[in-house]
Amino acid sequence: MLEFIEGIGRASVWPFWVPIAVWTGLAGAAALVPGLKRGLHPISGYRLHQALLLALPTSVVAAPWVPELWPPAAAPIGPLPSASGIEIGPAPPGAVPLALDPGRGVDIAWALLGAATVAVLLLAAARLAVLMGDLRQLRRLRLAAARVDEAAPRRTLRELAEHLGVRRPVVLLEGPPGSTPMTFGVWRPVVVLPRAQLDAPDSLGTALAHELIHVRRADSLSALLDCLTSAAFGFHPLVRLLRRRIERCREMSCDAEVLARGVVRPAAYAELLAHTHTPTQFPLPAIAAGLSAPSLTLKERLETMKRFADTRLTFRRRMGLVVGTGLLFLVTATLGACAGDTAGDASVRDDALAPVAELEFGEAALQRYAIPLAIDPEGPVQYTHMSEERAQEELARFEIQVQYLREQIEETGEAMGQFDTTDGRFDRREEMYLAERFGLLRSMHAQAVKRSETAKLAYETQKRMQGRP
Repeated sequence: MLEFIEGIGRASVWPFWVPIAVWTGLAGAAALVPGLKRGLHPISGYRLHQALLLALPTSVVAAPWVPELWPPAAAPIGPLPSASGIEIGPAPPGAVPLALDPGRGVDIAWALLGAATVAVLLLAAARLAVLMGDLRQLRRLRLAAARVDEAAPRRTLRELAEHLGVRRPVVLLEGPPGSTPMTFGVWRPVVVLPRAQLDAPDSLGTALAHELIHVRRADSLSALLDCLTSAAFGFHPLVRLLRRRIERCREMSCDAEVLARGVVRPAAYAELLAHTHTPTQFPLPAIAAGLSAPSLTLKERLETMKRFADTRLTFRRRMGLVVGTGLLFLVTATLGACAGDTAGDASVRDDALAPVAELEFGEAALQRYAIPLAIDPEGPVQYTHMSEERAQEELARFEIQVQYLREQIEETGEAMGQFDTTDGRFDRREEMYLAERFGLLRSMHAQAVKRSETAKLAYETQKRMQGRP
């Protein structure tokens, strides 16, 4: 079980956690800029915060696909299987490419990361279930609510839709008692008004104007994407912060546009806001856009209305907002995805070099049993005075080294022979690596045999010089 959890941690770190970490740094820095500028229009804050939020799932989804967009740089070859199950891995310069696997237990750090990944998935599943409940609630409301057929509300709806540039047909429904004005529906927008607004001509036009602006901007689709992101990454505090800011900026931008278009006087609109901010018996689902925002105080909305009541975004400012939002989204999402890809390449290199660490361990273990006699390769043979038992032990270590290198040569040769039956599973770099390894092993074996024979000759010579039989 722990091995399975550890595997989840190793598999999720690069395509999931690394893009999240990079997005956290980028989005955290970018989110401070709109928060520090009090003069920023609410619609700008709305779109910029939404771009930051949606860049997170985009970077996570795109991270595994980034290598498919352009070929990665040449990287060291990963470990290759051998006939006896020993991994054949590339060695760094100066390292002896031996492949001993001393065996490893469960890595606690990876296991904890895997447990965190499982917890995040369970939390996301629970929050998605809640979101599905909200969708079912809105569907039941659409089916149960009565359609408004009075001539006055329908005429007001038609006139305001034409004035605000709403092209899609909108269904007007009567909400249940205790509800607030809201709109929902991605493909078939619906505006729900309580009977109190339908019977009051003064507040009817104000409430309809606010909801129709939501329909024109497709805020229901934006709210759905925001809720899906919040459900999938609800563990992240920055996601929750951005979600609250988006909701606040969405409603404040609607307030500012209603007043900027001259649909209603500020005093009448403030009176309607004060009425809708009272607690209701029918809570507003998170996926619906409505006149009431739980995270936004009436004082904040009134201050925003006062500051931006006479401000209308020009075409140039709107285009600048679109370009800036798009660039912010693309840069944040791309850097997060590329960071996951780069980290993935690093993980491949780490996985390829992981056997090297084991090889170094194997080399150290081998040297324990293959310490050569004190021989000067450039001068006359000199010997360390040692006992008979010690000399026999040194010769046995030489034999172990020769035997080990011989086995490695056989395994590498068998791996090279697999190229004829793998249907191109190995690429050219792997073939060249095996060929170079095979040649190096043969050279090492020849040197080991030579040193072993030299040591045997030196040992026999030393015995004769000391007069031993």
